[in-house]
Amino acid sequence: IDLDVRLYEGDQARINKVTVKGNTKTQDHVIMRELRTRPIDIQMVQVLDTSVKFVQTRKDAKYLEFSESDIEKERVQAKEKLEKIIDYIKNKKRCRNQILLEYFNEEKLENCKICDNCIKLNKEKMKKELFNSISKKIIDILKNKEFTYNDIKNEIEEEDEETLKNVLNYLFDNDLINKFGNKYTLNTNK
Repeated sequence: IDLDVRLYEGDQARINKVTVKGNTKTQDHVIMRELRTRPIDIQMVQVLDTSVKFVQTRKDAKYLEFSESDIEKERVQAKEKLEKIIDYIKNKKRCRNQILLEYFNEEKLENCKICDNCIKLNKEKMKKELFNSISKKIIDILKNKEFTYNDIKNEIEEEDEETLKNVLNYLFDNDLINKFGNKYTLNTNK
């Protein structure tokens, strides 16, 4: 019998009884004597399986075969992943949703219009005067009481819906207004 036992550091376990099964010719104590083992204390991380498995002997590290090209490929892939993460953090011009989708090899043609970059880009696209005008109207409306989006849209009739959403997103993102459920309120802490 060729038996290898691997020991792993961890919680202490105790082998109280060793049972030999499938033997019909030799008495168990003779086999135990041949194994030169008795129940002993050993250290194991976890007991995953109740059966004893016979494994081949481990190779010495100097005899292990490594492929230099495989190691280099893994190194290049890890570097590319890290560069993509850094690009996500530093990028201030592209939609963050598109960057994430590209990372997972998916594609979306239009911007999400809700991430910090989209809100900032939408504000830059709007004329500053128009943005300031709508912002002032929204803040004036919210000074008196809370309003839903539809209430605000009805109060500011001349503005198109997308522009209004962009201004609301910008005001919310910069903590000038709050949103509780479907109602907007003025942030009195600012």
